[in-house]
Amino acid sequence: MHFAQPIQPPKKKVDMLKLLQLISNTIGFVSGILSIIFGTKIKNYNNTYLARYVSLFNYGGAAYTGIQNAAADTGNNVKVVYQLIQNSAMFLLITIGLIAISAFFSKLIKAVMDFKSSE
Repeated sequence: MHFAQPIQPPKKKVDMLKLLQLISNTIGFVSGILSIIFGTKIKNYNNTYLARYVSLFNYGGAAYTGIQNAAADTGNNVKVVYQLIQNSAMFLLITIGLIAISAFFSKLIKAVMDFKSSE
C-alpha cells in the first residue's frame, strides 16, 4: 500500500544579517550596563591594605625624624594616587557604559523591529 506523505508548510528563512545586528546590539547594550555596574563596584571597593599606611604625622626630636616624615608622606601620597586611579576607573567605566547604552539602545530597538518584520 502506498500512503501519502503529510505536507509540511515551508520553513521561514531567518535573515542572518538582521539576526546578527540584533545579537551585536544586544551585546553592546548589555556591556554598557555591565560597565556601569563594574564602575559602581570599583567606587564601593574598600581596600583594607590602604588603612595600613602611616597617617600624616610630623615626627620630631629623633635622629630619624626626616626618614619618618618622608615615609609618612610617601605612604599618604601612594594612598592618594590609589584613590585617584580608583575614581578615574570608576568615572571611565560609567562614562563608557552610558555611551554604550545610548549608542546601542536605539539600534537595538530598530534591530528588534526589523527582525520581527522579517518573520
